[in-house]
Amino acid sequence: MAVANAEHEATIDIRAPRPGVAHVVLGGEHDFGSAKRLHNILNDVRATCSHLVVDLSSVEFIDSSTIHVLLRTKKAATEEGSRFNIMLSTNPLLGTNPLLESVLQITGLLETLNRVHSPRRHSNTPVRTRKRGRCATPGGCPPANERRGRLELLIPG
Repeated sequence: MAVANAEHEATIDIRAPRPGVAHVVLGGEHDFGSAKRLHNILNDVRATCSHLVVDLSSVEFIDSSTIHVLLRTKKAATEEGSRFNIMLSTNPLLGTNPLLESVLQITGLLETLNRVHSPRRHSNTPVRTRKRGRCATPGGCPPANERRGRLELLIPG
């Protein structure tokens, strides 16, 4: 008989740092057993915001079913005209799982899922395309001196 280890239990914490922005923090191990719950929660949260950030910085493990949920959520948000990002902190003190980051990088999912590094620096930042070097926001990018000190998100283009 398998005993669930509470230390590795899949956790989901929903935060609203600013109006219209939802920051969903995942922790522990997310697999097939937690995928349906995650899907339902992300759908409910997505319906209440214009920008959804799913923070994977505290995740110990995710499997393909969790990745599938993230891809479906991103697709639904994009179709509705909402923003979707995943967050993996680059701060080693936060304990980001380097294996998770490597797997997402190798598979191209860091770009596909619009990775950001910080929850505070992504909601009002102009989005610049990598190939064309132009902003994807209406009206273009502000002058370089107005962008200084802000993280510019790159989207696949």
